[in-house]
Amino acid sequence: MSTPKDKGEGFLIGLKVAWHKRLRAWLNRYEWQVVATMWVAATGLGYIGFAKYYGQIHEEHSAYDFLYLTAQLFVLQSGWVQGSVNWQLELARFLAPASTLYAAMAGIAALFKDQVQNLMVRFFRNHVVICGLGRRGLLLASRFLERGHQVIVLERDQGNELINECKARGGIVLVGDASDVEMLRCAGVDRADCLVAVSGDDGINAEIAVDARSMVEDRGGRPLMCAVQIDDLDLCRALKGHELQMGKPEAFQLEFFNSHLIGARALLEKHPPFEPRIDEAPCIMVIGVGLFGESLITRMAWMWRDGHRESGVRLNVKIVDKAAAEKKSLLLLRNPLLEKICDLECIRVDVRSPEFLEGRFLFDSRGHCEVSRIYICLDNDSLAVSTALALVKRLRVHNVPIVARMSREGGVGTLLHAADRTREGFGSLSVFDALEQTCLPELVLGGTHEILAQAICAEYLELNSQQTQGDSRAASASSWHSVPNDIKDLYRRLADQIGQMLGEVGCTVEPLSEWNAEELRFNPEEEEVLATSIHEFYAKEYHRGGLQQLPGGQALTESGDDEPCAWSECPEQIKGMYRDMVRMLPTFLGRVDFQVYRLT
Repeated sequence: MSTPKDKGEGFLIGLKVAWHKRLRAWLNRYEWQVVATMWVAATGLGYIGFAKYYGQIHEEHSAYDFLYLTAQLFVLQSGWVQGSVNWQLELARFLAPASTLYAAMAGIAALFKDQVQNLMVRFFRNHVVICGLGRRGLLLASRFLERGHQVIVLERDQGNELINECKARGGIVLVGDASDVEMLRCAGVDRADCLVAVSGDDGINAEIAVDARSMVEDRGGRPLMCAVQIDDLDLCRALKGHELQMGKPEAFQLEFFNSHLIGARALLEKHPPFEPRIDEAPCIMVIGVGLFGESLITRMAWMWRDGHRESGVRLNVKIVDKAAAEKKSLLLLRNPLLEKICDLECIRVDVRSPEFLEGRFLFDSRGHCEVSRIYICLDNDSLAVSTALALVKRLRVHNVPIVARMSREGGVGTLLHAADRTREGFGSLSVFDALEQTCLPELVLGGTHEILAQAICAEYLELNSQQTQGDSRAASASSWHSVPNDIKDLYRRLADQIGQMLGEVGCTVEPLSEWNAEELRFNPEEEEVLATSIHEFYAKEYHRGGLQQLPGGQALTESGDDEPCAWSECPEQIKGMYRDMVRMLPTFLGRVDFQVYRLT
C-alpha cells in the first residue's frame, strides 16, 4: 500500500512530467507569440484607458499623446494618475511592464544560457547523464525526462542538429568531449543516478565507463548505474561474460548492452516466430542478415531449442541475402551451436532484382508456400518498405505474417506504421520500430544481471513451490512482476555474485557456444563449496538488512538464535535447497546466453 509520502512524491513527479511533456513544449513553441500578444493587448488597453481617463477629466489630448503615454507604460513612466482609474488602464499598467520584464529576462537568459546551465548543474543530484546525442541518445533522454528525471547530455559536436530538439524536450546539453574526465565532472557524474554511454564509438564508451568508475570509488549511498553501448556483437558478448565474472562493486554497477541483441529479443517477444509447444518445425525466412538479422536468428534458435531439446526437431530458417552463403558461414563461425538446432538454407538474391520481385523462392515446385513467417531486417528503411510491399503483393492470398524492422524512427517507416494500424490493403504486415522499442531505460539499464536475476527467480520459485508443496507465499509470487521489491533486489545481488562464486571452484562465465553446456555437472566437492557460498550470501544479506527468511519462507536462523546458523549446522532441507540451486546454475546462465566454463 502506498504511503502519503509516496503519493506526495508521485504527485510531484507527475507535475514534472506534465511540465516537460506539455507546458514546457508549448512555451518553447509559442513563447514569443505569447509575448507579442501581451504587447499588443497592453498597447490597446493603455490607449483606450488613457483616452477614457482624460475624457472623464475633460482634458484634450491627441491620439499621438495617448500612444506616447501608452509606450511609457512599458518602462513604468506614465502609469501613475490622480483619481479613479478605469479597468482598461489598470490592466495595462501591470501587463505592459510584465511583458517588458519577461522579454528582458528571456534575453538575459539567452545571453548567459551556458553560464546559467553550468550553475544549475552544480545543484543536480540523482540525475541522468547521457554521453552522445544521436537518435538513440535523444530518445533515451526523452524517455528519462518523461519519467520525471533531470537529464544532462554531453555532445562533442556543437553543430549537432539534435541539440535544440533535446533542449526543447527539457534536457540540458553540455558541449564537450565526454571522454574527458573534467567534462564528466562538470556533468556531475559523481552525484548522478545513471550514466548511459551511447557515443557511437565502442572505445570511447568504454573509456567513459572507466573514468566514471574512478570518480565514484569512494561514493556512499546508492551506486552509480552505468550502461555502456557496445556495437560489436562479439566484443559485447565477451564483455558481458567478464562483467558476470567480476561482479559489481558497491559504488558502481556496470552493464554492457547491444541494441541489436536487445532489439532482437524485443522483436521476438512482440512478434513470436512460433507457438511455444508446436510439434512441427515452422519455416522462418529472414531477409537481410546484418548484425540485427544475425542476432534475430541466434535468439530465435535459443527459443526453439528451449522447447524442443528432447525431441530433436530442427528449426527451418531461410536466409535471404545477396551474400547469403558468406553470411551463413559468418553466422556459424560466431554461433557454432546453430548448426545443431537449425536447418539453414541460403537463398542468394538481391532484394532489388527482378528475381526477388518474381518471388519464386517463396514457393516449392508445386507452388506451395512453405514459409510460415518473414522477418525483414534490412538496414535501409526505404529498401525495407519496398521489400515489404513486394512481399505483401506476392503473398496476399497465403496470409503469411511479415514483420519489417525499421532502423530509425519516422521517415518512410511511417507508411508501414499506418498500414500496421489500419490493416487496409497490406494483409498481415507488421512494423517493428527498433529505436522506439529498444531505447527504453528499463531495457538499457536492465542488462545481463537483471535478466539473470529474473531467470534465477523463475527457477527458484518453481523449485521452492515443489519443495513446499503449494506454500501460499511461494504460490502467490508466481512471476517476476509479482515478487516483492526487496526480494527482487535480493535476486539481483545474488546474480551479481554468481561469477565470483564460480571462480572459487576454478570456473568462469563465457558466451554460450556448446550444445551440452547446460548438462555440465559439478562434482560433490564443487557443489558443496558453491552451496556454502550461497548460504554465506544469505547470511550476509541477513546482516545487511535484517533478512529473516529465504524467499520461500524458510527461516535463516534457528528458533531463539540471533545469527544465521553455520553451514555445518544447517538443516538438511535448507542444504538440499542450496545444492539444487547450484545444480541449476548452468540453466540460469543458459537463459541469458552464457555458460559455465572450466578453466582446468
